[in-house]
Amino acid sequence: MKSNSSKKKLPKNWDVILSRVKTYRNTHIAPCDQMGPDALSRRFQGEKKITPSIIQYRTLIALMLSSQTKDEIVSETILSLVADNGLSPASIAKVPEKRLNELIGKVGFHNRKASHIKQATDRILSEHHGDIPCDRDFVLSLPGVGPKMANLFMQCAYGVCEGVSVDVHMHRIFPLWGWVPKGLPTAEHTRQHLEGWLPREHWQEINPLVVGFGQTMCPALKPRCPE
Repeated sequence: MKSNSSKKKLPKNWDVILSRVKTYRNTHIAPCDQMGPDALSRRFQGEKKITPSIIQYRTLIALMLSSQTKDEIVSETILSLVADNGLSPASIAKVPEKRLNELIGKVGFHNRKASHIKQATDRILSEHHGDIPCDRDFVLSLPGVGPKMANLFMQCAYGVCEGVSVDVHMHRIFPLWGWVPKGLPTAEHTRQHLEGWLPREHWQEINPLVVGFGQTMCPALKPRCPE
């Protein structure tokens, strides 16, 4: 496959920046490394008698809970759901929305997320018998799921990279590096610009690298990026 990097002029020293971030992240563990959706997925793989379908479902729910919520809270909430009802499509279908809202009460926008989880679960059961297909379009069509979540789900659940997953850390940091223009209104605009020049072989690794960098070295309130 021909690299997409020829579509637009590459930012100055982008490869030097990426190399330095990789070096930094090799020795600095971030919350996303231990409690992010991919880390949770690997953790569940060690459970006895758990099916790939349930692991994929739990990964999706973790991603749906992650918006405007720290990884630590998402991890705690997911483990609480597992302890309470097993966190599978069949078990969540039996949980009243009011009760689900109570169980996820620590995450941001929990009322809306409880409704979205119930609706998504109903579709997963009715349309795919509890399995989530390897189909980005289906995942993206679920309520409460945007491009970032859909791309991350495909990577975590199926090892398929169909696009860059851009979160708030990346949307904030990339303009500082000159990787995208300043003033882009949303993370989706950042994603579209980034995919126009970033070589495809870096699409999957860039999210955990930069999210972890944002959590540890370059937080919004006290960035230390120049170091």
